[in-house]
Amino acid sequence: MKKFPLIGIFGSTASGKSKLALELAVPHHAAILNADSVQIYKGLEVGSAKPTPEERESCPHYLFDIVNIGEGFAAGDYQREVVKTIEQLQRARQTWAFLVGGSGFYIQTLTRGIYPIAKSDPLRRQQIEDEAHSEGGQEALFQELMALDPVYAQKIGPADLRRIVRALEIFRSNDGGFKSFAELESLASQRRPPVEIHGLVLYRQKEKLREAITQRAHFMLEHGFIEEVQGLLEQVGPHWGPLKSVGYREVVNFLEGLLSKDLLLESIVKSTLYLAKRQVTWFKRETGLVWFDADKEWEKALQYGQNLINTIST
Repeated sequence: MKKFPLIGIFGSTASGKSKLALELAVPHHAAILNADSVQIYKGLEVGSAKPTPEERESCPHYLFDIVNIGEGFAAGDYQREVVKTIEQLQRARQTWAFLVGGSGFYIQTLTRGIYPIAKSDPLRRQQIEDEAHSEGGQEALFQELMALDPVYAQKIGPADLRRIVRALEIFRSNDGGFKSFAELESLASQRRPPVEIHGLVLYRQKEKLREAITQRAHFMLEHGFIEEVQGLLEQVGPHWGPLKSVGYREVVNFLEGLLSKDLLLESIVKSTLYLAKRQVTWFKRETGLVWFDADKEWEKALQYGQNLINTIST
């Protein structure tokens, strides 16, 4: 089956991905597929920085607001929705589209496939996280992972608690189903969808990024972010996954009295900067992506994106 071309506009939060995608997509009335793990949910409007209704009307937008409040959504679900959307575009005789976002784990389902494993188990993960926070727990968990898969354990290191927890959740939930993450990656590669991604990454220098994140966070707080989270808490409570995402988690803490109003903005900015750092690290692991400084090389990024359009359209 011929692979469907996607032009990836990737990067960290507040790097200008959506703006660049719109500048490229609107003249061609090209479709934009969402690759942000928060913007897929209904009800998360202010804090997710979704495209505005006017922007969505300027060209076709897909995979926004596709999950109801209170429901879950996994990486495998995302891959299936992308495939369904591409089939819809092909029936409409569209031959390419944009893929825009910064959720590397979702994007990886398209570039590397999906591990053939049991779905994530929140209770099992919570149990492992509780173990990690006991005395000596993180080191004990790392040693457990070393015994199971020393190559992967050494790759991520003893300080990466998030990946240690996720790795052990996978091993404990799929006992005997595989021997190593190298084996899983090989199996996952056989489950890649028929897409071909030609991508670029937008980034910002630290101070410019901090400025953009601070400005965005201030705008959100001034335009109903707290009220949005309050409404969601009344509907589904604090344990719904998206309310643990960056920004939403801090507002939840404020509403529960765990964070003062004076520290709310600073806390959101700090967490968002940390998220941006993780996003940049993720995309550095991907090959074939061309990087552009959003503040110094905007026109170059725009021209590169147009060159990609010209190439895949011929």
